[in-house]
Amino acid sequence: MDTDSEECEDIELLSKALEDAMISNPEGYHAFLVVVKFGNRFTKEEQKAIQLFKGILGEDFLKNYGIIVMCNGDNFKREASKNNMTVETYCNSQMGLFRSLLDDCNNRIVLFNNVTEDEYEKYQQVKNLVNAVDQLQNSGRRYTNDSFKKVEDKRKHMMVTSNINVIEKDILIKQRVILDNMKNIQEYSKSDEIQKIEKLQKLMPQIDELIQDLQTKDRGTGALHKLFENVKEARKNLSDTIEFNKTVVKNREESKAREEAIKKEAEEKKRKAKLKLEQEMIEKQKELEEQLKQLNDLKEKERAKMKEEMDAKLKDKLEKEKKKIEQKAADDLKTMEAEIIKRYHISQQ
Repeated sequence: MDTDSEECEDIELLSKALEDAMISNPEGYHAFLVVVKFGNRFTKEEQKAIQLFKGILGEDFLKNYGIIVMCNGDNFKREASKNNMTVETYCNSQMGLFRSLLDDCNNRIVLFNNVTEDEYEKYQQVKNLVNAVDQLQNSGRRYTNDSFKKVEDKRKHMMVTSNINVIEKDILIKQRVILDNMKNIQEYSKSDEIQKIEKLQKLMPQIDELIQDLQTKDRGTGALHKLFENVKEARKNLSDTIEFNKTVVKNREESKAREEAIKKEAEEKKRKAKLKLEQEMIEKQKELEEQLKQLNDLKEKERAKMKEEMDAKLKDKLEKEKKKIEQKAADDLKTMEAEIIKRYHISQQ
């Protein structure tokens, strides 16, 4: 982990990496190895990184699962031969930040010589590490995804508080802009109250967006409660200002309505009289139209009757003419048949 990077980004990246590690190994992990170099000073940045891991994995994760692996064992051996020093006496002599790390890991530490070519030494130091892990395993504990989830609230709280200064600065700047706009609209705008209300109402979604942004960034931790209350108070001020202008508009409209009431009352009487006259005219018009319709219907019936009589006469005449034609055709046919028969007999003689 880059201990010089922004803390909030460190937390996000590290949390995601550890979450993926937990999901990829559901059975959990027997131990967490903290690798340090013998001869190097354990710095405040490294201590900060350890605190970061505690915030993400839980305050007791080193106590229950931590093992320090101290590399550069070849250098340690040289120092040990000069000073008659063992790993135990070295650890007991430590103070400050590294002492705190040893305490966190319950003095579980394994020395590693990274450059040795001695196969036995390689085997022995691996065995020592496995034995240290086995001691943890014998207690029946593993760090699993369930363990990771138990500290989720604390992890979220740490993520929020690590970035609280940036969040607060950003929110307060945006809030200041909204309040300044509100003041300008209320004090310096030449618009009437209705236009002021419209302009002020356009600020409401902006401040609601700030509140929503705070809720999202707070992640349910309550770490941004004070800032959240500050923005809510600003929203209340905006809402009260809008309501004040609405009251001004309402009172003005009510006064105007009372002035117009008397005028409307007189106009109403005149309107009703005119309406009554118009209604009577409409009724009279309907009556005349109904009489005209009845007259037209009567004429239409007479015309229909005359047409029906004429059609009947014409049909009868046509029937008679048809019968005459048919009779004449039948007589002519008989005459022709008789003539043909006569000629046939003559030709036979």
